[in-house]
Amino acid sequence: MDERSYEKTVEYLKGYREASRDLANAKLTLDELETKIINLPKPITPDTVKVKESKLYSDLSDLIVRYTDSWNQYIQAAENAMARMEEVRCTIEQVEDDRLRVILYDKYIGGHTLQDILDRKGAVLKITDYRWLQRLHRRSLEEIKIIKKF
Repeated sequence: MDERSYEKTVEYLKGYREASRDLANAKLTLDELETKIINLPKPITPDTVKVKESKLYSDLSDLIVRYTDSWNQYIQAAENAMARMEEVRCTIEQVEDDRLRVILYDKYIGGHTLQDILDRKGAVLKITDYRWLQRLHRRSLEEIKIIKKF
């Protein structure tokens, strides 16, 4: 596999974790705005005219608009992220060799390093040498390259 194909394949697989982070960041922004809305001081006076003319009303209105915009962005980010994540997961599932599929799943979906995979699953996968695991990882990337026609 040439270096360009290797990088493109790895970048594609890393898209799963990136999509997951995008989703978490969008949710965090939404949660922060929700907390700001909840923590706004309550008006002392029940006079709605004075409340509507106050800075508090303006702050609340701004936060609600920002919250609504963030909610729409969150929904869009969630749809995009889930689609990217599902695509990567389905692509990995197309790899026929069980060992290669486990390596890909643990590395790119689970976020583990090759050393972690060797330590945790080396015996089950019948892999005792780190260099052999690297070769199998490279072979698994070749499989993804073929499936995705990179």
